[in-house]
This record gives sequence, C-alpha cells and structure tokens, in this order.
Amino acid sequence: MLPLPSGSRVLTTSGALALIWRDNDLYRYNAQTKTEQRLAHGILKNPDLLEAGSSVLLSPFVVVGGGPAFPSPPRALALTASGFVLTASPDAAPPAPGAARNAIQGPLHWVNASLGVPDGPPR
Repeated sequence: MLPLPSGSRVLTTSGALALIWRDNDLYRYNAQTKTEQRLAHGILKNPDLLEAGSSVLLSPFVVVGGGPAFPSPPRALALTASGFVLTASPDAAPPAPGAARNAIQGPLHWVNASLGVPDGPPR
C-alpha cells in the first residue's frame, strides 16, 4: 500500500505501474520510484469509462497498455485490449423522432485510437 494524493482513483495496474485519475488529469504512477507522470489534461466532468485488459478509455482519452494518451472517438461504445474503440460514424444520421434518446445509432465501426479520430466514414 502506498499513499496517493487525495482524490486519486486507480484505474488499472501493471506490475509497478498504475494509471491514476485525479481531478481532470490522467497520470502514470511508478510505485518503485514513487514518481508520477501526467499523461493527459482535460478529462470530461462526467466521462465515459471503459477498460479492457491494460487499455482504458476515460473520455476524451484512450491509454493503451500504459502508453501515451490518445484522443478518444466520440460516442465510444466498447474498447478492446489492443486499443480499438467501437463508435458510430461521425456522419451518422440523427435519431428518428420518437426514438430513444440514448439508442445506439449506426453505422458502427472500430477505430484504432493510436491512429487518431477519423475525419469521416470508413474508407
């Protein structure tokens, strides 16, 4: 057990490394050296949180295997351990009148978070 600053939430661990969320920042904490490195600033006030293996999506960021933080695609629905995010196409049609507000709308596709957010539909 190691003390962390107040408000720290450990999202995932791998050996001596931990991914920590505090305020609106993401940190990589090394328990052996007792040092932390800020990976990202600007976590949303009410973020989506998905975890698969050593990959974590805490919107608007994805961290794959304790590496750097990448921008997450909007409307993330699922995450793989290798950092692929399931999301609707950016140009998906708005929901039909009377449709459930949070209903999943297609088309859906997998985005490799380490390559960045796509600028249009899959090619």
